[in-house]
Amino acid sequence: MTQLKNLIVGVDPGTTIGYAALDLDGNVVLLGSGKGLDRDKVVALLVDAGDPLVIGTDKLKVPSLVAEIATRFGARVASPSHDLLVTEKRALTTVGRNDHETDALASALFAANQVRSLVDKVRKHASEGLFERVARLVMKDGLSIHAAIDVLMLPQAVPARTVDDVLEERRLEKRDFVKVWNELASNRRELALLKEQNRKVLNALDRVKREKHTMRQRAQNPRDPSPGLLFKDKRIDQLHRMVQDAERQFAVFRRKVEALESVLARQDLVVLKKMPTLGSSDFGRLRRSLRIQPGDNLYVEDCDVHSAQVLDALRGVVGVVVAGKPVSRKLERELPFIVVSAVMLPLEHLDRFVVVPKAVLQRAIAGKQVLSRVIEEYKQERARD
Repeated sequence: MTQLKNLIVGVDPGTTIGYAALDLDGNVVLLGSGKGLDRDKVVALLVDAGDPLVIGTDKLKVPSLVAEIATRFGARVASPSHDLLVTEKRALTTVGRNDHETDALASALFAANQVRSLVDKVRKHASEGLFERVARLVMKDGLSIHAAIDVLMLPQAVPARTVDDVLEERRLEKRDFVKVWNELASNRRELALLKEQNRKVLNALDRVKREKHTMRQRAQNPRDPSPGLLFKDKRIDQLHRMVQDAERQFAVFRRKVEALESVLARQDLVVLKKMPTLGSSDFGRLRRSLRIQPGDNLYVEDCDVHSAQVLDALRGVVGVVVAGKPVSRKLERELPFIVVSAVMLPLEHLDRFVVVPKAVLQRAIAGKQVLSRVIEEYKQERARD
């Protein structure tokens, strides 16, 4: 399957919309404008050209059209600290059949300048064969460069069930490829998050080892030969206690590493991002660290605690929520995602994540969908009667 070209895009909204796209080397891939264009038409043009990683604008306040296009592709937005002056835009470029195309190209060039250092870092660390894919994972999925390289070095395969289902139902089209790719990218992102956490735990283990070694040396070889023997004895006792604490921390970290390594080695698990509630406080505190992205699934301990703002933020983003505490049927109807009870699921909790066998979760989801359909048909029959 042909790999989509990474794009840096500029959009100039208005009655006449201008659009431009560059590759990561700064070459112009697409440049055009037109009256009567809307978001979906611009998106279709960009899909044909490649995969936008960054959408640039020349306005400080991001126009709604730019924000909507960026959301559609899961791309980041690059906006200046002030509305760019005409002189500033013309200093970037004068290419284009009209002002709309020139402004769109200037926005794309501005965005390219904003991410140039990051692109250069990716190019420095990634091989030529991995560069485009690493850049996509770093700039679009939010992974570190090293984590992205690690993910791509793992054996990868497009989920066969998804492709088979598409081929059975209809001819494979570009949107089907994008859907499969997004599913694959989501799985890679989850694995990379776990791998990054694994790396942090290993680094913490190294620090604990070094501290333990240093404290043992200090305990065995006190430097101060002064007569304050009582003080030295107390200090040695303190150091011994610190060594014991460090050893306990070492054992805890080791268990965490072993658990994470076990998860990373398996491909039959679904990773759920863990939240105590759907309240504003928990969501605001955990949103950045969990990096909730479209297609993610969550484990929520208590769905009864929720806010309308959080539900709106997760609407269309989260597909499934596994609920630790039973959810009433009334609340379940209000929630904008499929809710599955954790009672019958074999869950394993790992700090910020919960893992569940993929086949078990899929059966639970299918059962919910069948039940909802039966209830809906029953309601329709009662209404006709």
